[in-house]
Amino acid sequence: MEITLQHNFFGVNLDSLKTSIYKDHLKIAINSCRMNTDLKTWCLYTGEKSDMYDWLVSKNITMLDCNQTLLVDKINHAENGTFNQGIARGAWLRVEIPNLVRSLDIKTTHVLYTDVDVIFTNKWNSVMLTTDGIPRFACSIEGDTQSNYNTGVMVMNVEYMQNTYSSFMNYVYDTGIGTFNPYDQAALNNFYPVNSITRLQRRYWNWTPYMNNGTLPDDVARIKHFHGPKLNFVRSKGACMPIDTNPLHEFIHHLYNQSPQKYDEMLSLADVYLHD
Repeated sequence: MEITLQHNFFGVNLDSLKTSIYKDHLKIAINSCRMNTDLKTWCLYTGEKSDMYDWLVSKNITMLDCNQTLLVDKINHAENGTFNQGIARGAWLRVEIPNLVRSLDIKTTHVLYTDVDVIFTNKWNSVMLTTDGIPRFACSIEGDTQSNYNTGVMVMNVEYMQNTYSSFMNYVYDTGIGTFNPYDQAALNNFYPVNSITRLQRRYWNWTPYMNNGTLPDDVARIKHFHGPKLNFVRSKGACMPIDTNPLHEFIHHLYNQSPQKYDEMLSLADVYLHD
C-alpha cells in the first residue's frame, strides 16, 4: 500500500533556541527539507516571537502557536526537580499534531514529524511503501535496542491519533507529565507498546552514525538524525561536554566513539545547509 506524505511538522520552544545549538540544527533541518523534499512544513511553537520566528516565516513555514494549550499549562505547573520545562515545551508538542491537523482541516491520512536535529538528504522519497498502511503510527527502533522506539521521526495515522488523543493525554496527566523520561517519548512507548506500532527501517528513515556499532551504511538514508551528539559536540570532538559524573554525558561520548569518522562526515553534510 502506498502512502504519500505531503506535510511535515516540527515542534520548538523559541525561548530555548536563543541560547542553544538547536537554532543551528533547526536551520539545517528546514533548509535541507526545503531543498530536498516537496513537503508542506508546519512548526508548532511555544515561547515569545523572536528572530528565529521571523526566519521561519521567511521560509514560508506555517507557525502554530501552542502557548495557551492545556498541554503547555500542565508542563508549566509540573512539580519535578529533574524536569526541564524548557525542553519539555518543545519536545511534547508533537502529541498535539493530530488535533491541529483536524482544526486546520488538512486533508491527509498521514503526516510526518521530525525532531529539529535532522537532515533531509537528497535520497528523500515522499512515497513510502508499506504492507499494512500504518494503522497507528510508525517509528524506528531506539538505537540498537529492540524494546523501545525513537520518536524523533514519526509517521502518524491522523485519524488513529485523533481517536486515541483523549485517552493518551488522560494517562499522561493522571501519571504526571513531569515523571516521564525522556519526556513524551517515554509516555508514547508506555501507552503504545513497541509491538503495536509499525516499524520504520532506520537505515532509510532515522539513520544515526552510531547504529550497529557504527557499521550501518548511510547510502540510502532519507533522514539523518543527530541523536545524542549534537553539532557542537561533533565540532569539538566531545570537548564541549567533558566526561564527569553525569551518566548522560558518558552515554553521549559512548555513542560518538562508535564512529567518529561518520559523525565528521555528517557534520560536513550539515554545514552545507547551515545558512540563512
